[in-house]
Amino acid sequence: MIEFTGIPTGEFKDICVRRHKKDAIKYALIFGAIISTVIIALTFLLDKLIVLFLAVPAVLIAASAIWPIKKEQYKLFSKNITIAKDGEMAAETHFGEILRAVSQVEEVVDVGSGYIIKFYYEYRTDFFLCQKDLLVKGTLDEFENFFKDKITRSV
Repeated sequence: MIEFTGIPTGEFKDICVRRHKKDAIKYALIFGAIISTVIIALTFLLDKLIVLFLAVPAVLIAASAIWPIKKEQYKLFSKNITIAKDGEMAAETHFGEILRAVSQVEEVVDVGSGYIIKFYYEYRTDFFLCQKDLLVKGTLDEFENFFKDKITRSV
């Protein structure tokens, strides 16, 4: 069994927050481009001033990705992550326990001070954050052997 105990801190937390902000900006830009295209098309088709009022909510949604992450959102970081030999993974968060199977892991990104375990679904991306110095059971070699085909290095 492999277990990480504690909430990510320091450099690893900063890396994760930067990646989150980068992804949020990317998705906001994509959303903004789609909404802008629709607004422009509707403006030409309907030739009404009322369509321009749709721009205000679109701008607010896009801007929300750029605003800083609030302290409460850090509660999403996992407190404990357990990986059992049978392939079951469990992450304890502020909101409860999340269970996943190792077979659902799409990618494990090694960012130097920790690992980001990514799960991809049709409608969202989920991830577990494992800081290397929070490992209390097992070894890093065991962890890397467990996910040997899925680990990518990113510094």
